[in-house]
Amino acid sequence: LEGKSERFLRNISQLRHECEQRGILLLLEKQQARSMTFKHIRGMTYAQEVQLIQDKLNKDGRINYNELSFLTHNILVNDLQAWARRNAVPMLDVVVLLDQDRDVLLSWVHLSPRGNRMIATALAKKIEELLLES
Repeated sequence: LEGKSERFLRNISQLRHECEQRGILLLLEKQQARSMTFKHIRGMTYAQEVQLIQDKLNKDGRINYNELSFLTHNILVNDLQAWARRNAVPMLDVVVLLDQDRDVLLSWVHLSPRGNRMIATALAKKIEELLLES
């Protein structure tokens, strides 16, 4: 994991710069995900799943590739959220948005049509808010 977050945030900073150069507002999303360890995740929040995988790692000293990817995802999205706050970049928290409906995650990050509609509706609302502010 060493250096991964730094490279990721450097790329986001470059993307922000490119957007600013072109007069484009950058709107980030804190993306929801799942480890694929648990078959049924409805009612299990993202944070709870992170904790279960972290507990498994602490107990067994090892986790599988999907679980490692999930914990890496958690680090990256939390670092992204902190970066967005520091840099006053707007962000939609999809983790919170979908936390009570995580069954819309069909794979690691791919969503059902209902999940996509939920995000599209929230994005439209967030964009409208940002346009009204400017």
